[in-house]
Amino acid sequence: LIPADQPLLRALAAGLALAGPYTLSEVLQGYWRMRQRTTLALLPRDIAWRVVCIAVVIWIGAQVSVPVVVLALAGLLLLCCLPQAALMMRHENGFWRAKPQVDTKQILTLQGVNFSDAVYFYGDVLIIGALAAGADVAVYAAAARIAQVLLIAQQAVETTALPRVALHIRRGELAQASAVARQNARLGGALCGLG
Repeated sequence: LIPADQPLLRALAAGLALAGPYTLSEVLQGYWRMRQRTTLALLPRDIAWRVVCIAVVIWIGAQVSVPVVVLALAGLLLLCCLPQAALMMRHENGFWRAKPQVDTKQILTLQGVNFSDAVYFYGDVLIIGALAAGADVAVYAAAARIAQVLLIAQQAVETTALPRVALHIRRGELAQASAVARQNARLGGALCGLG
């Protein structure tokens, strides 16, 4: 429906089409995680769909446009989620009749945070997509993803180190807190060097 000479609009439309099934998969994954059914939570999207994604991109990636590939992946994600959704509705008695008990203010706050995260992590790709050619955007997006992997490693280091620093400070053990902080800085520097 969107002309071929509008690649950014086509990419945005494809992204919006993927957003629905991806949101559904996120809801279903959260539900089964709360039920402590980790395999059922992760299998449809994080394992089956990702394997299918790789196969589809290898098989048809070079033959069709990116928006068509994204639409195909959105449809496949929906198919992967259907058994998970059916099990959830069967598991919950009167699923459709149940009155939702939600805190609208908390939901809106969390949605705002999630939207900010999305803009923070992907806004640069959208801006570069509007200014540069498709191949250049792909190279940048791949580099940004690699950088995010290093960022996750750095966050893991901080997540484990900062509570220890806080505990040492609370106990008045400033020398130990300083030692942990220095160790954290060295590990962070090493990760930056990998970048």
